[in-house]
Amino acid sequence: MTFPGLFELLFGGPAELVTTIFAFFCVTIFCFIFQVGFLRNTKETYGIRLSPKHFILVYVFLFYLMMVYRVVGVGTIWTGRSPAESFARGQVHLIPFTNLSIADMFNIIMTIPLGFLLPAIWSEFCSLKKVTLTAFFFSLTIELSQLFNNRATTMNDLIFNTLGAIIGYLIFRLIYMVIFRQSSGKPYEIKHRASARRIKHEAIIYLLCAFFGMVLLFNPSLPLRVVAATPIGSTYVTPNAPTDLEQADTQTNPELPPTAEHSILGFVVAISEDNITVQQIVSQEISPDEQGFGATEYQEIIQLTEKTRFELWEHDGQQIIRQIEVSKHELFTDDRVDIYGFFEDGEFFAEIVVISRQIQ
Repeated sequence: MTFPGLFELLFGGPAELVTTIFAFFCVTIFCFIFQVGFLRNTKETYGIRLSPKHFILVYVFLFYLMMVYRVVGVGTIWTGRSPAESFARGQVHLIPFTNLSIADMFNIIMTIPLGFLLPAIWSEFCSLKKVTLTAFFFSLTIELSQLFNNRATTMNDLIFNTLGAIIGYLIFRLIYMVIFRQSSGKPYEIKHRASARRIKHEAIIYLLCAFFGMVLLFNPSLPLRVVAATPIGSTYVTPNAPTDLEQADTQTNPELPPTAEHSILGFVVAISEDNITVQQIVSQEISPDEQGFGATEYQEIIQLTEKTRFELWEHDGQQIIRQIEVSKHELFTDDRVDIYGFFEDGEFFAEIVVISRQIQ
């Protein structure tokens, strides 16, 4: 994911902004309770007072955790999917270093800040071993949570996320040695303020509070409902859009560019930076499957371009509630999609991807 792609995911529109604010609330609420209930008594307990600078760095750390959870799509209790489904659909990959892609490089980059921030804020992490173990379990909790949503759980992610944190730690150590002119031959020691050193396991508590805050409280559809009820920004319904769900299944009609000559209907099987793989629906009249959209026979690889537009159409099982333009990071496996585009040199290029999703 590029930096513009990350910015678009977090702040690209009203829906993304509201979702980001809500996610940050979920990440910080238990941490704030911990601070109010425990850390405010540190002067009486430890004879020290935590500095405002320390709290600022803590919330920088929590904002980073929120960004990671948003980007990777951490599983929550609201996604309503069982681990058995993930195994059945082949979304669990336990063999390392298979199907390597550019996304693995992003997994390394994503956790470099983790390896940097831990020793920068807490002296107990001035150890490569502790940073490595923490990064490993941090990544493991994310991968296990993804058994409950539409994201893949892979050994590659676990390995490359841990590697990224190790690189971040080494960058921090190098910068510290340069700033404080500490010889690499001397015993390595970071001189933190006493306030950061004396509160043992503070970082681990924040990591646990942030993770369980997302898993227990973050309902992705909740902020979308707030935006849907608020007449702002990118929320819209096209004038010729059908409101009846049965009509919408066969008459999705976004504002199409003139080059969108063909359409494909199906379910998303896999997603990469450059394309999506769709299990194409070739009939809506014969052999209805359990999802009620007709028989599926083969997979189609859809090429994405910089101009590909994504629209999310949400319904309540009966009617289309709203349409909203979203980023491609809103697309998950198993989503039902209508794709409009054109063929070129035997490949299908998407210009508009309409995501159909039911709000519970």
